[in-house]
Parts: sequence; structure tokens; C-alpha cells
Amino acid sequence: FLLGDVFEKGSSHLIKGNASTHCDALFIQSHSDLHLLVRIVDDFLLISTDKNTSTKFLKKLNKGIPKLGVKINRDKSRVNYPIELENPNSGKMEKVKACENFCFPWCGLLIDTKTCEIRLDHERFSGLHATDTVIIHRTGNEGWNLKKKMKDFVRPRCCQKLLFSGRINSLEMVRLNFYQTFLLCAVKTFYYMKHGSMNSLNHKFIYDAACDTIQFAYLLISSKLKHGDKKPISSSLNYSSMSFQLVWKDALWLGRHAFHSVFQRMGYHHVDLLHLFSESKRVANQKYLLA
Repeated sequence: FLLGDVFEKGSSHLIKGNASTHCDALFIQSHSDLHLLVRIVDDFLLISTDKNTSTKFLKKLNKGIPKLGVKINRDKSRVNYPIELENPNSGKMEKVKACENFCFPWCGLLIDTKTCEIRLDHERFSGLHATDTVIIHRTGNEGWNLKKKMKDFVRPRCCQKLLFSGRINSLEMVRLNFYQTFLLCAVKTFYYMKHGSMNSLNHKFIYDAACDTIQFAYLLISSKLKHGDKKPISSSLNYSSMSFQLVWKDALWLGRHAFHSVFQRMGYHHVDLLHLFSESKRVANQKYLLA
């Protein structure tokens, strides 16, 4: 019911598909305007070149379906232009919250409304939000559980192809997204080690587990970009055939640097492990990657 009222019925192009197993997308070209509607569960995103279409969409959602108890969460609604809508409860006109610094937040992502580049919304994972979903396993096999959990920490971000696609992001943004993925992984890993039974694990094992996770993430992202969800990850590092812009040596440096930065900032007292992660002992000092 929504699409028929919002978009022109004389559309010359309409493409409907699935961006992923959890995401539906609808692209419409209407005369000289373009419209992209994306849905992940109950989170909708409309990107349009026509302001009138955008305001119609907002008003339609704002009305909701009272008979079914369906309504939008006004606190989570965002626009990138000034607009007021009537509050169904009070009847008063209220401003819809606008995004800040051209960064439009959606489902843990920040979309640059000027360049269309996409990066992680790190504020969504600040403070306790970074560790509130970490489950500590105390059933033995500490090493195996740690390695499994570290891969679990990065998997959700690695499956978000929008973060690493060279068609959307510059190489600098791809680097930043990969780095922030491992900053979050390192925070979760530190929390897991601190509250779990990790005393029996030596520093070299933890370092190797981190490097193994970096390789896992690199291969998973490369596979997702090249094959989507159709084929399994290759077990060999055939980097020349992958479409991931980030080269392996830079990905490895960024991942290790993220672990070193987080562990050092959180006061990890084992110097030997920090020494293993220290970039001064790795290939070369590549801080330009974070410029």
C-alpha cells in the first residue's frame, strides 16, 4: 500500500531484489528521479533524488496503521533536511530529527549524504554497548572457545558488503572500516579474556589467534564481495583473484595495530603480548594507512 501511493505509477524502471538474506531492496527510476527503498526487518531507508517523494514517504509512515498498532519510533527517525510532522498523539507539529555532519545513521552504519560512502557507526558500540552481547564460556577448551569467539566477533561486520565495496567507498574508507572492525573485535576479546578462564593461554597463542582471525575476516570479506553468499570461502590466499581492494599485508597490519591499540589503552599488563602486536616489529611502520 505504501509504494503505490508514494511512487509515480508510470515508472519506467522497477527493480526488486534481495541485497542479502535479511535485506529487501526496491529501486525505481521515475522520469528524471531515482528512488531506492531498503528494508532490514523493521528498519526502512529511503534514498531519493525527489524531496516530494521523501516527504510523502515520511507522512505515510507517520500515520502508521492504528488498527494494527503499527507506528514509527519518532526518536529513531532521521532525515537530512528540515521537516515537521504532526504528532499523532498530541496533534502538534514537531521537527523530525536531522542527521549531523552529513552522516545519516542506519542499522549501525553511517551514510555520508554528500559522497554516499558508508562506514561503521562507532557510537553504537561505545561503552558497555561493545560488550553487552559477549557470552563467556567456562566449560573448558579455553583456547578453542577464544578462537571461535574472535571469529564470531568479526563475522557480522565482514558480511556487510557495503562497508568494503570499492564501488561505494574509497580505499581510505575501506581501510578505516576494516580497522574499526578489529577495534571492536579487540575490545570484545579483551573483555572475554578478562572475565573468562584465560590464565592458561600463553601470549603466542593469543597473538596467533588474533592473526588467524584477521586472515579469516580478510577471506570472508573477499569471498562476500566476489561471490556473495553462493560459494564457500577459499582456504588458500590467492589474493590476485579477489576483488577486495585492501591488500593482505595492509589488512594484517591494520588488524594487529587495532589489537595493540586497544590492549594498550585498556591497561593490559602483559608486555610480551603487546610486543608481539607492536607495529615496530612488523614488516614496516605503515601508519599512513590510518591517515
